[in-house]
Order: sequence, then structure tokens, then C-alpha cells
Amino acid sequence: PSSANVVTLGEKAILDLHEAEAVCRKAAQSQLATDFARLFNFLPDEAVPRVRAALDASLVFRQDGSAADLRSYVFEHMSERDRGSVLRRIQIACRAPDRLRQGFVVLSDVDDTLLPGHDVLQVAGSDRSWHLDGRLYPGASRIHKELRAGLREEYGGDYSVLLTARPPALVKDLTKKLRRIGVSDESRNRRLAILPGQGGIAKMTFNVMRVLTRDFSTIGQAKLQRMSEYSALFPDYQGRFVFIGDDGQADAEVAEQMLGLTHSSLTANLGSKAGGAPMVAFVAVHAVQQGEGFAVAPR
Repeated sequence: PSSANVVTLGEKAILDLHEAEAVCRKAAQSQLATDFARLFNFLPDEAVPRVRAALDASLVFRQDGSAADLRSYVFEHMSERDRGSVLRRIQIACRAPDRLRQGFVVLSDVDDTLLPGHDVLQVAGSDRSWHLDGRLYPGASRIHKELRAGLREEYGGDYSVLLTARPPALVKDLTKKLRRIGVSDESRNRRLAILPGQGGIAKMTFNVMRVLTRDFSTIGQAKLQRMSEYSALFPDYQGRFVFIGDDGQADAEVAEQMLGLTHSSLTANLGSKAGGAPMVAFVAVHAVQQGEGFAVAPR
């Protein structure tokens, strides 16, 4: 076949297999998880950023409730050797945007950041200053649009990333509920990347119990790990990552660690020459907690 056909077939094979994850019973039976490194490394340079964005912005759920997306393929279902080859392929094929180009890669928490968490036990969040009927905080979607500024528009539509402590089973409806956040700046396509928290009944129960005792350390470290993994998948946006969170569940505590992430620390074993410049431009924290030591004074 011609090189043009190879490009088309290579991209189509990966995207078709990704869509088929919806009828896959569990990750152990995933054909794409098995073949991802081989198929991805075979892509020509121009196809790599397109496929990367397509897999990132289209989370698919298997029948057992587990999630399939770019991050999970690379960091959960791949050997260290294959992972290194995929990350090197991304480094080679994906060029950084012009320095004069505006825009950030926006990662955002959900509960008490985009809208109040409203479960009775206040596990998701505790803010009660806004409506509890699913309405976003005023200006939330506008902030995302202005910060993104169409930076990733050329790869099928720009999009934000939800970095949430919610387990995979509780994020399925977020694309629909948060459709205003997911509207692309130009194409009007609705796209969202979602980086869920830990899955499995045992881990979910453990995390809930720790939250009820006001221990958010596990949640904070999980978010930091997700941020680290995501940054490694998008090294060409070094210095353009932004995280928006709240002061309710460890976001403020891990902010300093996020700001300390550098390209060299993420890719130390990949022969990177990008240096130790920060990956994260800034972190914004929505102040919702009241009392001594918090930004919001007690009422």
C-alpha cells in the first residue's frame, strides 16, 4: 500500500479498536491494550498528535466499568519498555507550539471547582454557596475557554481535562453534565478528557472512609500522579499546563508539588534534552473552606 494508505489505516485501526473497548468485558481482554505500542509507534509523525488527542479526549468505558483512554493504555496496561518507546515516539513526533502562540492546557477538578459537590455526607465537596442542582459556578466555562485559547484546536477541537478524585464508575455522565466546559472554541465539538480517581470497590471504600475523617492525602497523591503522567504524554506543552482546584480536598496541598514538576524529572530515562523547566504555569485554587487558616472567613 502507499504511504498515504498506511497513515489512514494506522489511525483507523487504533481508533476502531478504541471504540470497540465499549463491548470489551475487562482490560485483560483489550486488543488495543495489547497492541497499542506496536500500532502507535508505526504511525507517521503527522498522525501521532492527532491520534494522541483523539484517544485523550474520548474516554470509553468497558463493561466492567473500567476506563480506557490514552493515559490508561500507556501507564496501566503497558510494560516499562513499551511505555518508554511510546513516550519517545511522542517526543519525536509532537512539536511544541510557537512561543508567541497563546493558550494553556487546562486541567480542572470538578466538585467545588466547577460546581458544588452535593452528596449528603459531603464526600465530593462541602461548598453550599451556590445552587446544588448541577449548575456551574458563574464564569466557570468562560475561564476554561479563555485559558485554552484554542491551543489544541487543530487536532479535532480544543478541550479541557477533568482531573477528579471520582472513580471511573462515577465519571461516565460528566461529558453530558459539563457539556458547556467541553465545547470546543472553534469547531463546537464537545470534547473532554477525564482523568478519574482510583477504581475498584475496595479502593473506593477506603478513600471514602479517609475523606470522612478529613484525610485527603491519598486523593492528593493520586491527583499528583495523574498530573505527572499526563504531562509526560504531552511534553510539547511544557510550561503551559494549568490546574484549577479548590481548598477542600488536597488540591491546595499538592499545588506546590505540581508546580515543581519538570520535564526532566518526568522523562529522566528517555534521553530528553528539554531540561528542568517547569511543566505547570500556575495553579488556581477556589476558596470554599471557612474558618481559621482558610481564605474565607467564618460566617
